[in-house]
Amino acid sequence: MSGFGDGGMTPPTQPMRTLDGGIVVANVGNTIPLSEPLDANVTTPGWPILPFKAFPEPAWDPVLRAQLLLAEFAATPWQSKVSLPPPDTTPQMLQSEIDDLIVKQRTLRGERNSEILAQSQDLTQYWADLLMVTPAAKPATWELLSGAMAIGHMVGMVFKAKFNRARPVQLYPALMPSLLTPPHPSYPNNHALQSYLISECLILKLEAFAQPLRELADRVGVNREVAGFHFPSDRRASKKLVEQILPILKAGPYFKALLDRVGQEWEVVTPIPHNTPWIDALAPDIGAPGTSR
Repeated sequence: MSGFGDGGMTPPTQPMRTLDGGIVVANVGNTIPLSEPLDANVTTPGWPILPFKAFPEPAWDPVLRAQLLLAEFAATPWQSKVSLPPPDTTPQMLQSEIDDLIVKQRTLRGERNSEILAQSQDLTQYWADLLMVTPAAKPATWELLSGAMAIGHMVGMVFKAKFNRARPVQLYPALMPSLLTPPHPSYPNNHALQSYLISECLILKLEAFAQPLRELADRVGVNREVAGFHFPSDRRASKKLVEQILPILKAGPYFKALLDRVGQEWEVVTPIPHNTPWIDALAPDIGAPGTSR
């Protein structure tokens, strides 16, 4: 598996290249053969020089710009503020967790295998689909999503190295994971960590989407258990980490400015209560006589 973070970051509308460790970024190296400069046949002094002083803002790849958010977080004393207890590896707890994984494997794996594969290759497509966003259409939103991916990746790897927990298949080989087991320890569940962090960051500006965003994050985390990669306690640890990461992020000036830019990309949305005759509420815009979408 490759991508930046356990789940990868693949903006869906651009050619991609994969870097070691999990980040997938826009492929800026597409082949455009040209053997000499355009002014090769022009005598000195050549063509005029254009007076551009700065790189154009819209040309920034939001996945790469997200590294600024990662840098801001990494510069904080987060390692002294974010903590996890060691996983409970008593025989009783391990037996309970393995029993849980066996049930998930037998009841859910067949129907969720396609999700598991897709999420192993690229998590971001699920948030892109839920919110109907692309790096080009909502670059600040994509930068926030990508920054959360990168931060979750870094934090998760620190704690994975600290606890070095064995993977479920090491304890119970009959689980037979759906894909090759990722080459790093089990605790915490990095897919869950990245997913919960993405959703909670987005909810800060997209409160109307809170329920589906949280449900999506939870489904991604559980799918790693269905696949046989993680114990349920790995996912619960990821939730605890996100609760501690968010306050640190929210204090950062770059994060605050990024949230403002995200807010500018979205109109205020007021959800319609579930028991409201919603088609009547939408009638002025959708389906009314003489209107079109």
